[in-house]
Amino acid sequence: MIEATIIQTIDRLMDVARVTRVVSIDDMYFGDVLVAEVGGLVVEVGPAVAKTVFGTEGGIDFDSEQDVVLVQLQHAWDRLDTGSRSRIFHELRSYTTQRDKIDWSTRTALVACFGRYEFRPLSLGEWRAQQGQLVNPAKQRTLLLFDEDFSGEPGGTPNTGLQLVKEVLAVDTSEDILCGLLSHNYTMENVHDQWQRLCRDESLDPSRFVLIPKESVDRDSMGFGRLIKLTVLNGAALKLKVEASTILTTASEAAIKLLSELDIYDFDQIVFRSSNIEGVWEPETLFRVFHLFHRDEIRKLAKTDRTLNELADEMRKISLIPMGTSVIPNARTWLVQRLEMYEDEESLNGHLMPLELGDIIQKTGTSSKQFIVLGQPCELMVRTNGKRDGRVSEVAIAEIVPWREGIDPTCHFELQYFEKNKKHYVAFKDTHMVKLCVLDLCCFNQDGVSRITVTEKCPPGVIPAWQARYQELCEIGSKLLKRYARLTSLQLQPAEINALLLRSSHDNIFPGSADPQNHRINYHVKRIGRMRATRSGALLNRYFAFLGREAFDHELTRGFPES
Repeated sequence: MIEATIIQTIDRLMDVARVTRVVSIDDMYFGDVLVAEVGGLVVEVGPAVAKTVFGTEGGIDFDSEQDVVLVQLQHAWDRLDTGSRSRIFHELRSYTTQRDKIDWSTRTALVACFGRYEFRPLSLGEWRAQQGQLVNPAKQRTLLLFDEDFSGEPGGTPNTGLQLVKEVLAVDTSEDILCGLLSHNYTMENVHDQWQRLCRDESLDPSRFVLIPKESVDRDSMGFGRLIKLTVLNGAALKLKVEASTILTTASEAAIKLLSELDIYDFDQIVFRSSNIEGVWEPETLFRVFHLFHRDEIRKLAKTDRTLNELADEMRKISLIPMGTSVIPNARTWLVQRLEMYEDEESLNGHLMPLELGDIIQKTGTSSKQFIVLGQPCELMVRTNGKRDGRVSEVAIAEIVPWREGIDPTCHFELQYFEKNKKHYVAFKDTHMVKLCVLDLCCFNQDGVSRITVTEKCPPGVIPAWQARYQELCEIGSKLLKRYARLTSLQLQPAEINALLLRSSHDNIFPGSADPQNHRINYHVKRIGRMRATRSGALLNRYFAFLGREAFDHELTRGFPES
């Protein structure tokens, strides 16, 4: 039984969305049922259930002999109208299988939820007869809920409902027809993926169609209410996206115009001279300026766009109607949020981006532990001479650890949205000081692995400051390889030489190895991502707070029982 609070909430939803009619098309409304089928169900469910279902209709004595009951049933059945026959048949069936129980629950729930909104329960045949009046053309805002399987009705098949949805969407292009597929064939846990796959496979417009598993009526009434809400919101969401796209396009054109109006004096200073001083790729600075122009233009246009504001107001009223929680997944929401917080490996390494605060690195070989770089951004910046300011040659990295009981929040920083359904933290007490030249090598390889062949040229596309850095790394590598050759002549083992010359840190967290014959040096570490600037800045501040925490002498009464 659907909860009263859900019924009240859906009632409010229908009013706000201006839905005045709801039509349910399902073979459970089919009433042309043979009395023999009903008789079989009466025998199966027993007299007590049959009395409850029939009530006073028909005047049948279900405690009589079976043959007598069937004769009485035949006479009573002939006198019943189609609606009563349908109700009795499907209510009897609800006592036989779980699927039929859900069908009956759905039938009663739809009446409870939508009875005020010119609710029409129609069989397939009735829908065929009335379709033109209800859809073509739409005269009032109508919610259509189609069953998928009509095999229980003459002329129906297991996928007739999908065909009906396609027919409606092809005939009516107005925003007054809202379509939902209310079916047994899908589950609440996977409804989003199933909906996407169904739209793709059946060429259905996802902006005009929502999937609603029937099981939600019994098992997750909050989820059922939410899916009804999404069905109502769907069309308005499309209109809002279209309007926003128009604004974005107009703003882009305006921003491009402003960018083109930068004369050569400003352009040279902003894009090239300032970038060169800080070791930044010039097109990145150009895009930064474009984003400044674009953001301001978007805000100006959005504030004055009446349609955008009206659509947002309309959707807000519907969206904020509370439906509680449900098992419906967040779908792409989680991935979009993660995208705002992290850069992926392919984009970062594919463009050979310089090392920065928040870079996420991973051991290779026998371990796959992950770490995050905790260096101050200005100290990590490579200047045009290929060097960093001062004598900074090492950077702190902290280990990324999974959640465990008793994690101390003062010593850890949560990496939200790092991995779905799992919590991870930066452990400030598990840090290492690693040579920057080891991590810098990751920035010259599209797979993010720390390696260099000192006889090869710098990869194309690297910014000038890092081209100079590459030459310096080649010089450092050449000296190491020469020392490696001298130590080899002393008959030292390669493992001993690697430990002497190629230590990545005091504890050699990322072991290195050399291949003098091919002029190559390699370390067991690769870059796999980056936490974006705003979040990594917060991480660094927390790390500084951790380092600057109070450290008093221990209390002399520690361990003494309190009075």
